[in-house]
Amino acid sequence: MIFQDDHWHVDSVLAPVHWRGFLIAKLKRHCEHLADLTENEATSIGHVLCAACAAVADELSCPRVYVCSFGDGVKHVHFWILPRHQGTWPGRRWVMACLTARKFLAQFLGVRHWQCADNDVEALADRLRKRMRRSLTGNKATEGS
Repeated sequence: MIFQDDHWHVDSVLAPVHWRGFLIAKLKRHCEHLADLTENEATSIGHVLCAACAAVADELSCPRVYVCSFGDGVKHVHFWILPRHQGTWPGRRWVMACLTARKFLAQFLGVRHWQCADNDVEALADRLRKRMRRSLTGNKATEGS
């Protein structure tokens, strides 16, 4: 876990990681629609997403960090936090296409060129954890394990 507060927790995507810095912010209670968030949950996610985006952008020196929420596959409110790395074309479609291609190549063809080593993922998570904790100190947030 990278970060948590009373309503949300932020972590790296499940291994294997094919996109460095790809995080997921998940609501702690079950809820399927953004419109059903409580006022406190809605307020809190704004602070959490801002801190996560700033931490990822600073740590990875990426020109943009995208945040998206679809809710079609997993019926639970969560947000993807996806950095656009240096040298990646602008636009969410390109980032999503690259992510999909990397997952496909790894799963079906065994191409693992982009796969992040577990120790690199944990080292980045530790740095992001420290940055988010510093950023959100006043928001009753707690450090992840």
